[in-house]
Amino acid sequence: MAWTAPSTFVAGAILTAAQLNTNVRDNTLAGGPIYATTAARDAAITSPFVGQRAFISGTLINTQYNGTAWVEVAPIGTWTTFTPQLRTASTNVPSTNNYGRYVQQGKMITAQAKVTATAGGTANGAIKPSIPTATSLNSDQTFGVFLIKDTGTAYYSGVAQSVETGYISGQAYGSADTMGANTPAMTIVSGDVVSYAVVYEIS
Repeated sequence: MAWTAPSTFVAGAILTAAQLNTNVRDNTLAGGPIYATTAARDAAITSPFVGQRAFISGTLINTQYNGTAWVEVAPIGTWTTFTPQLRTASTNVPSTNNYGRYVQQGKMITAQAKVTATAGGTANGAIKPSIPTATSLNSDQTFGVFLIKDTGTAYYSGVAQSVETGYISGQAYGSADTMGANTPAMTIVSGDVVSYAVVYEIS
């Protein structure tokens, strides 16, 4: 059942069953306007209102007008893979991506990642894996959990915090600095595992 651009009626018009079926029944069941492309949507909806939705059949995405622009509305449960980068201090550390997935709902990102170092890092350098997108949170703001598995012999847990654009680190209880640089003070070596689970607002 297709969506049809609604007709404009005048006062006193007598509507037929076909008109009601098309304009009311069919369009209600369709759930909203459907266009083949975003260009077709923009040509048809020249003055969108905040919250207005339109489905793009060519790319199978729902879009919604936020007052400034049309944005994609991600269905709940649509997870996207990404490859987190591990670094200590400002040096990237070679690693294996064990798991990296995130889902976006509006401006909220839910992400989980796990990486295993395959080489050593900077001595006593803050341990910082990357997140899938930049966050709007300020430095030192916490938004998740952070775990380090030290070559299978010890576990260190803390809260995830924003430390620089696109990267997070862990803050241990009672620590004056980030995990790796202070508590625990350690050097990433091959076999160390770093993982996190975070929820944050994108920039």
